[in-house]
Amino acid sequence: MIKIENIYKSFDHKNVLTNISLEIPKGSIYGIIGYSGAGKSTLIRIINALERPDSGKVFINNTELYSLDKKKIQNEKKRIGMIFQHFYLLNSKTVFDNVAIALKINKTDKKETEKRVMEILRFVGLENYKNSYPEQLSGGQKQRIGIARALVNNPKILLCDEATSALDPETTKQILELLQKINRELGLTIVLITHQMEVIKNICDRVAVLENGSIIEENDVFNIFAFPKKTTTQKFVESILHQDIPDSAYKHLINGRLYKLTFSKGHVDEPVLSNITAETGVNFSILQGVVTEIQEHFFGQLIVKLTSADKRTDTALEKLKTYGVEIQEIKKEEIHYECFT
Repeated sequence: MIKIENIYKSFDHKNVLTNISLEIPKGSIYGIIGYSGAGKSTLIRIINALERPDSGKVFINNTELYSLDKKKIQNEKKRIGMIFQHFYLLNSKTVFDNVAIALKINKTDKKETEKRVMEILRFVGLENYKNSYPEQLSGGQKQRIGIARALVNNPKILLCDEATSALDPETTKQILELLQKINRELGLTIVLITHQMEVIKNICDRVAVLENGSIIEENDVFNIFAFPKKTTTQKFVESILHQDIPDSAYKHLINGRLYKLTFSKGHVDEPVLSNITAETGVNFSILQGVVTEIQEHFFGQLIVKLTSADKRTDTALEKLKTYGVEIQEIKKEEIHYECFT
């Protein structure tokens, strides 16, 4: 487990990280998301002892990293692999030699080095490229080599700093599948820094949202998507769920009451609105809707309009709650912001 306690970091008297505390379960895939300048890369560098915090503690499996002397910190760092957005491969070295760098630095014997490098190249699917040079590889292949280099020392933790940001969507999907394979088959704890909510949705177990150097929200991925609390989190969620109301519908929003309805897990495929209309006589005008799958659970969201404001409407809303539907009224002053930002 990785445990971060009360981390502060500043550069040139400007706070970059403020009172960061996190617990990352062993064997999990944990996402940290934020916009540029939020402090994500600084945080991951602190976890890897590439940057020392001004104050606070980092525990790796109950060992406080910054209480150790320099030599012991180096030994701990061998248990942490790291991959980067821009790969950082040596163009003058072959794929084999790029992956073997850490083993050569550790003076691993030649036979063992060759065995381990070929083993990890097979794992990432590039054993046939051992004599190729980086300039002969695609972006996805370069990132696979970066991953192989990070794994060659048998780390227990893999840190990913914007590992898919430079890749096209199909290659991103392949790299994320490889990360899941690493987590599943090798048992590594993976910490993934990104500004792409699609990445969080596809592979993470939990996520922390970082803004201006502080964690503003943290939860399992399903609840972050279904019930985001902070404005920044809501924007990240909306960026991939496409919850905008069409411009053509805006003129119809002047009268009536608007609600966002969230259907979670077991109720997504039930005729909930039809049942309630039959029971109460209240009709729902559906303005927008989305259904998606997160962590092997489906959830859906509807934006609906109710024109009446009598007891039947209140009864209908109460019956919605009995189905486990989360109800959020959208105020008139929120319409333009919610629909068009």
